[in-house]
Amino acid sequence: STWGRILYTTDTTRMSDTEDNERSVPKEPIHFGSLDAQERARISEGAGVDGVKGPLSAIEEGKAAGNINFAPEDAEMMELEEPSQAIREQREKMLQSFELNKRARALALPTSDADVRIRLRALQHPVTLFGEGPGERRERLRGILSQLEQSGVDIAEMIAKYAPAASELATAEGSIDQYPYNTEGTIQLKRVRMAVAQFSLNRAAKRIASQKEESMQIEALYRGQYTPWEEIRKGKIKSLKRFTTNSSNIGDERPLTSCRLSARGDTAAVVSWSGTCHVWATDPAKHIATFQGHSARTTSVDFHPGSGNGLPLAAANVVTASADGTAKLWALNGRVKPLATLTGHTARLCHSRFHPQGRLVATTSFDNTWRLWDLGAGGQCILEQDSHLYPTYGIAFHPDGSLIGVTGLDAFVRLWDMRSGKSVQVFEGHVRDVLAIDFSPNGHTIATGSGDHTIKVWDMRRKKCVYSIAAHTHLISSVRFEPTTGWFLASSSYDGTAKLFGCDGWTLAKSLTGHNGKVTAVDVAADGRFIVSSSFDRTFKIWKREEHSLRLEDLEAEAEAEAAAANNEPQSITTSFENAPNGKAEESDSSSDSSSDSEGEGEAKESGDAGMGTGGTGGTGDDVMEVENDD
Repeated sequence: STWGRILYTTDTTRMSDTEDNERSVPKEPIHFGSLDAQERARISEGAGVDGVKGPLSAIEEGKAAGNINFAPEDAEMMELEEPSQAIREQREKMLQSFELNKRARALALPTSDADVRIRLRALQHPVTLFGEGPGERRERLRGILSQLEQSGVDIAEMIAKYAPAASELATAEGSIDQYPYNTEGTIQLKRVRMAVAQFSLNRAAKRIASQKEESMQIEALYRGQYTPWEEIRKGKIKSLKRFTTNSSNIGDERPLTSCRLSARGDTAAVVSWSGTCHVWATDPAKHIATFQGHSARTTSVDFHPGSGNGLPLAAANVVTASADGTAKLWALNGRVKPLATLTGHTARLCHSRFHPQGRLVATTSFDNTWRLWDLGAGGQCILEQDSHLYPTYGIAFHPDGSLIGVTGLDAFVRLWDMRSGKSVQVFEGHVRDVLAIDFSPNGHTIATGSGDHTIKVWDMRRKKCVYSIAAHTHLISSVRFEPTTGWFLASSSYDGTAKLFGCDGWTLAKSLTGHNGKVTAVDVAADGRFIVSSSFDRTFKIWKREEHSLRLEDLEAEAEAEAAAANNEPQSITTSFENAPNGKAEESDSSSDSSSDSEGEGEAKESGDAGMGTGGTGGTGDDVMEVENDD
């Protein structure tokens, strides 16, 4: 066995040597490279490899044998069905769009805005569009160049032809930023603007005189040893907490979209998805009239400034806007048909507002314009203004009537001068659609509500946002200053609440809860005693503030009473089971007649009465009310 293993090993070793000798024989080198040119030439000639026929010869033999069939040139072709044809066209458009964007990204554009403007003028295109910034203008030039390149136009030749003239024209103008966008107005518009100027100047003079008098009074108070202004401010904020539900009423069969109070606060109007408008008395709540005339949902309602203050009932007391693209004027003398219909917008309307003078009505629409209507000329449109790149939404007039503020879904707020027609200020800061706007009676403060859940306070003198309020947890549907002095701000939101903020510090003073759906609008009466809110739950609520004196003598007496009550030690509440009938406990509180407890009980009683539906037939007893004790 040992010799066998040795022999086996020896033979195996010899075999390995033989294989190594065979592997060491050099072979011909192989050169790697591209054979595409040779292969294309071989295939075009129809030749094969090692005697095998090529592809072309094989196709010819297949055709000759009848195994491969080709349609003749005059054969009848079946067209694709319409869905297939639409899909095919859509794909072709997508490919063209991709190719266009690819070419646009590869274009070399000037970085200077002046050069971009000159290039646009050389290409026979508008130098700038309304509201267009330098970045947007450069992207518009990129799109124009890519389209021209795709259509086969020689861009270099075109620019060389028109560029010198464009540069000379730009130099002659001095600055292309002054590109005019003015159109000649009518004589009627000129007369209206002159009337607005006279009206606004008179009101501004009265407002400034009133503000100077108030400032002198405050300064005189601070000069004395006792400074009660802080007490007055606290008294005002405390009075906001006394707002409770006066009535809760079903406004319509469909969700309510907006609400408004008259100047005196004795009348309220609500509109809904059904296209109707209902007018109610506020205290007590009583239905007065119903207006039906719109063919789509009604989006906004407003009262004439003189409604209830001497304006005849047969005149246009109410204006409504609708998604049918029209606005209608209504009387309060029992007439069920509209006095006039304002037509001209090409898309649904968002809001309509009376000018403080009462002669004009302004409307916003999804056609990206706002319009001005002259009621003295039978409701004729005297101004159509392209103000935003996206639909216009909120609208409000300055208390003097000199300015109009317009908000849009492009997150911008624009102020226009009613006397000259010029855009005087643009506010930018919201990151979502701006849905609401209102002017403060002080003449220089604006509040706007947006889909970004915030309220921004703007100062027209400083031309910027001075405060941002994280007001709600959902989009803000409306904002409204107290119309007389502007000492508080009301807001409504789709989070189901309406809130009151003190304008001295913008702190939350009261949250009005009770609606079971999105709150679409809120409005404040001129005297600040009534607030109305509308909701998707088909109800509108009228909130009333308790009578509370803000005179200095009354505030001092109230402060002394509270200080005296704070110094007194509270007496304990004893519970006796011995003399209680039927085993029920008796509670005795010797301090139950104190001012603090009586105030809480009064508020609870009023809230309870409100929950029972004070207001006649419109009251509902299932409203959830929150009773807040100020103490």
